[in-house]
Amino acid sequence: MRSLDAWLEYISNISNKSMDLGLERITTVAKFLQVSQLAVPVITVAGTNGKGSTIAIMEAILLAQGLQVGATTSPHLYSFNERIRINGVNISDDDCCEAFAAVEQTRGNILLTYFEFVILAALVAFKNMQVDVVLLEVGLGGRLDAVNCVANDIAIITSIAIDHVEYLGDTIEQIAVEKAGIFNSNAIAVCGASNVSEIISKCAIKNNTKLMQINQDFNYKINDNNTWSLEPYFENLPMTKLKIQNAATAITALLQLQDINITKDFIARGLKKVFLSGRFEIKVDSKSGVETILDVAHNVAAVELLAANLQKRACQGKTLLVFGILNTKDSVGIIQAISSIASDGWYCASLDSANTISGDFLAEQVRQQNNASCVQAFATILDALQAANNAGKPGDRIVVFGSFYAVAGCGSQEG
Repeated sequence: MRSLDAWLEYISNISNKSMDLGLERITTVAKFLQVSQLAVPVITVAGTNGKGSTIAIMEAILLAQGLQVGATTSPHLYSFNERIRINGVNISDDDCCEAFAAVEQTRGNILLTYFEFVILAALVAFKNMQVDVVLLEVGLGGRLDAVNCVANDIAIITSIAIDHVEYLGDTIEQIAVEKAGIFNSNAIAVCGASNVSEIISKCAIKNNTKLMQINQDFNYKINDNNTWSLEPYFENLPMTKLKIQNAATAITALLQLQDINITKDFIARGLKKVFLSGRFEIKVDSKSGVETILDVAHNVAAVELLAANLQKRACQGKTLLVFGILNTKDSVGIIQAISSIASDGWYCASLDSANTISGDFLAEQVRQQNNASCVQAFATILDALQAANNAGKPGDRIVVFGSFYAVAGCGSQEG
């Protein structure tokens, strides 16, 4: 029997390497595996940012309620197994290998992409484990994404911003239409993005989907007593470290589930427990007293949120930025978005990816866009982190951002 590492290498080698977006291949195999129509509620989550947070919040609440939950997320930070979770726990190597074997045996001569293979394996695992609810994170876009091979009961759009323009279009409206491609007839959609209400409404009408939109059908309010309210449903919910807008969207979606009574008590329990690595994740070195903040923000909208969170969190010392990014991203826009933060040093690094922007080129971009007094380039993200750690003193903070690769390369060293 193949090990998980052997399976991952095999899938990578045989997969359709082109970004040939389309559902025909995966839908055919899903039907053969009998996972295209699941007997339990399916919630599919699309959006430029906030997908992982929204799924984590729903997962925590459903688990607090005592339900069995299957969830997919991507990409992973430290271990492939993070991509498939069952009851809040990463899938075991053995269960993952069993699911891969089922997909391989069923696909015949159909060539699948890496992501399609993984999604099918997740669906097989969820079916085998007889979960009560399935949560699926869209990989790219929505309309032609692999998770759309499964009929969903509830579709969520968390946010809409400019990203992946080569595949989704270069306007907010085009991107919104692609993401609304997860809407199903006679199903429900919940939209937490307030900047696309008109186009999303048109998509819902076209697909005969019941739509609930933020600022229209639901909203949230931060209270003075360290709680927040979800209007029109609940008051005085506990705060969470994740974005409250995503929490409001997630809870509103859960409340639409048929035959599952989501109560305020279980919502509160879930909100108190929810955690997601790499989303403004704070670690403090017990010896040096230096604080490290890990954030996977990798587009302008996400980095603007990171900058806002940094502004809210007081820092008595210096702010040192450890930065790495892929060449598919708007590096100049991201540098400008974080420039509202008074930084005392940039540590720019190449990432462990063929698509990385080199640390040298990135440092030059920073010099052109930012007046920082110290800008350095490094061959690896770990070298950059080490240099920042050496420069840091008690009361200082290091912010690692720009990519999942950046956080993955640093996060394990900060544990």
